[in-house]
Amino acid sequence: MTALECVVNNDEVCELDSLIKMVLIHHQFESVHPFPDGNGRVLNVLYLARTGLLDTPNLYLSRYIYEYKAEYYLLRQAIRESDDEPDKSIAWQNWILYMLNAVFEAAQTTLALVIGIRDHKPGFLLVESTTMLRFEILS
Repeated sequence: MTALECVVNNDEVCELDSLIKMVLIHHQFESVHPFPDGNGRVLNVLYLARTGLLDTPNLYLSRYIYEYKAEYYLLRQAIRESDDEPDKSIAWQNWILYMLNAVFEAAQTTLALVIGIRDHKPGFLLVESTTMLRFEILS
């Protein structure tokens, strides 16, 4: 776990692109902490905020991961079960592509929500109260 902390907190240890590094960190963290509590996804967002790729930690990866949960677990397992180099390399590539697609889909969804809220598009309702503003998506 100490090595993982070093990779997360020290960009000089691993010079990979931050998104690729996030994907690798997620896999490693989930391998040592395999609980469905969302900590891996929270770590992703906090890591991206720390590296400057997110101004605020508002990227919701869980929707994509829940929607494609079977693939998520199959891809993680494929990495653990691959013994020879070509298979392991392919397993890692598939995992990286899956997670990058999750980031892309989450970013697209977040952007659409922010734009909808900003522009008060049909389908969004601004509800005012004395204590807060909240936006509700109307179906």
